[in-house]
Amino acid sequence: MQQISGMRFALVGAILIAISFGLARFAFGLFVPQIRADLGLSANAIGTIAALPLISFVIISVVAPLVTKYFGARNTTVLSASFAVLGLALVSQARGPILLGIGVVACGICTGLMMPALTAAMQALVDRSIHGRVSSVMNAGTSIGVALSVPAVLLLVGAWRYAYVSFTLFAIVGVFLAWYL
Repeated sequence: MQQISGMRFALVGAILIAISFGLARFAFGLFVPQIRADLGLSANAIGTIAALPLISFVIISVVAPLVTKYFGARNTTVLSASFAVLGLALVSQARGPILLGIGVVACGICTGLMMPALTAAMQALVDRSIHGRVSSVMNAGTSIGVALSVPAVLLLVGAWRYAYVSFTLFAIVGVFLAWYL
């Protein structure tokens, strides 16, 4: 396999991590008060729903290395980004707890698949001597994603659906980045 620029891989990886960890997984907590109020959810219901991304992340993390090995790094990265698109779109359209729950489960699956896929791709495409630096830049993506979420919470008070639609659009870009990387 041909090696690619470590910087290019690191930047695309950081974008994909920003989408999967920052937007698809951790942004939900920032929007819980708005979502709970808008959907009229009880504390128990929103608490249960808020636990679902972690549960789906843990479950898929157990099999993610096998999925990556079977489907390949590129296909698993595209699959992960596609779960982000699905989950974020479902959250943006949720009118009740079921669709919201399915959306956050899909987001958790995205998160659980992304890092094993990116790690496998990095090992195949990037010079081994810079793996540590590339991983550091990619992992910064979580903070970048959360940092993008905070202004969305502040600027779109009461309009969380618009924030999730915009997150979905970012995730669609992520699918194409994953495919072309």
